[in-house]
Amino acid sequence: MLRYRPSRSNRLLDAALPLPERDWDADWRVRAPASLVLAGARILLRLPERQRAGSGTAVLGLYHLGDQLRMLNVLSRFSGDLPCLFTNSEALPPVALYENVGPVTTLPYHGLTSLFGHAPRRFERFLLPHPSMTMPSALCYARRSAARVAAVTTGEYRYAGAGVEFFAADRTNWRRFYESFFEHELGIAPAFASPQLLPSFRRRSNPDPHRVICHLSAGMAERSMPPEVAKGVLLTLSSAGFQPVLVGAERERDLLAGIAEGTQAALLVGLPLPAIAEEMSRAACFVGLESSMAQLADAVGVPAAVIYSATTPEVQGPFYTATRDIRVATGTITTVMALTGRLPKPRCDWSDLGARVARAVTDLLH
Repeated sequence: MLRYRPSRSNRLLDAALPLPERDWDADWRVRAPASLVLAGARILLRLPERQRAGSGTAVLGLYHLGDQLRMLNVLSRFSGDLPCLFTNSEALPPVALYENVGPVTTLPYHGLTSLFGHAPRRFERFLLPHPSMTMPSALCYARRSAARVAAVTTGEYRYAGAGVEFFAADRTNWRRFYESFFEHELGIAPAFASPQLLPSFRRRSNPDPHRVICHLSAGMAERSMPPEVAKGVLLTLSSAGFQPVLVGAERERDLLAGIAEGTQAALLVGLPLPAIAEEMSRAACFVGLESSMAQLADAVGVPAAVIYSATTPEVQGPFYTATRDIRVATGTITTVMALTGRLPKPRCDWSDLGARVARAVTDLLH
């Protein structure tokens, strides 16, 4: 459910970061720079600003690839006067895959302070749909660009300045929150039931019935599975009659080569995002950890067996495409831990994972 609360004019930030301090267990090495950010944000948000009328809607999408894809999967389902999207993905531009997304402006990834040197275009409203750690400077940029700003946070915070509206994210499910947020702000209901990719990236009508795309590593080490477990998944899929194709980033080449050694899996490493989407479009199924590649599979429309090692399907799901959830985490991961990026190594039960994956794939395809 979308919870809305208008901000109060001339109120300082209660906190610069979108995390409630009462739940924040970070040590002094994190708190010290955060305090500096807080002080700077309080000063910047008190500076007088000249508001000028603009037109249209802008969306700031400056966060990691998985959340970008999740947001785009939701946003591409809307039609009409599409918002201008500001994104940071220069190396992996996910917006290039979608046909139902408005004009895109690419901004540097490292630090939103670079935005202050960027002459903003004027909009009627500016949406900040994700409670990123750089929210204070993002909010400053949005206020320079539009008379009305709608920002999302997970903490009970009031942002300073007139024209800023605060939305408290429903932590129980991110996709449903994005849906309600955009429907509220755009004033229209989604026009499509599934994400709208360009036709060349959508799942083919006659995919290879034996080809399974596997992504068994993740950008966050806390989510990755042990190499011997990943090898066991590949061997089990091969023995079940499938042909696994292992994909991953260039920095993981040595790790993935070791996992694929001795198996019948093909290895595709360092492919750009559009090439991975094309590979998925020809596959019968996707198998992987809950990560950016699972969101990409959802966009392509390929059925997926999603392995949850540090997250839960209740929060990170559901997907628009048919999935089977495979839970291996036995410990509890809090939302605050996930948002700070300081996940502890979760306790996982990897036993019999290969057989569980093979059963899930067979169930999806029959």
